[in-house]
Amino acid sequence: GYGDNRELHRGDRLQRQMCIRDRGTMGAYGLRELLKKGKNYGFWMLIIEMMPPIAVVLPLFILFKYVHLLDTYPALILGNTVFVLPFAIWLLLGFLEDIPIPIEEAALIDGCSKFQVFSHIILPLLRSGLIPVAFFSFILPWNEFLMALVFSRTKVTPLTVVIPSPVSYTHLRDHETVLDLVCRLLLEKKKKHNEDNE
Repeated sequence: GYGDNRELHRGDRLQRQMCIRDRGTMGAYGLRELLKKGKNYGFWMLIIEMMPPIAVVLPLFILFKYVHLLDTYPALILGNTVFVLPFAIWLLLGFLEDIPIPIEEAALIDGCSKFQVFSHIILPLLRSGLIPVAFFSFILPWNEFLMALVFSRTKVTPLTVVIPSPVSYTHLRDHETVLDLVCRLLLEKKKKHNEDNE
């Protein structure tokens, strides 16, 4: 249930965010290299993002059922990564296009490898772009209800599934007594206030 796995849910969100940020940055850098050669794949990243989630969920459900990944955290992480990663790549591509190519060429002339150019030059210049990507890679899976509903059963239940479900009322029983107490205190205070005014 949700209440038992709060720490795991936090770890799941952090792991998903780091996965999307790292893969998204590398993917956007690779796409930019292809853009230099005249191949524009950035538009296709946006097309994948516009695809309805149900088109991705059914094949992933069949795959996860076959490899026994349903109702596990890797299923949720992979499912959301498939959906959010193209958007992260497309978003980072805009930030990468602002970085001048002569900076990379100067580093390559100085003897840096492509990976060194990426890690020591591109990544520090891209920090301001990583903040919105991290924000969106957190918000988009948080709003994704369909994948969370399809890929989770009893062991793994994200909050997006718990809140609208009738079962969530059993999780809120402890809070009912607190709400009841607060309501009674407010009513007594209002009653006392009315008596004082009279």
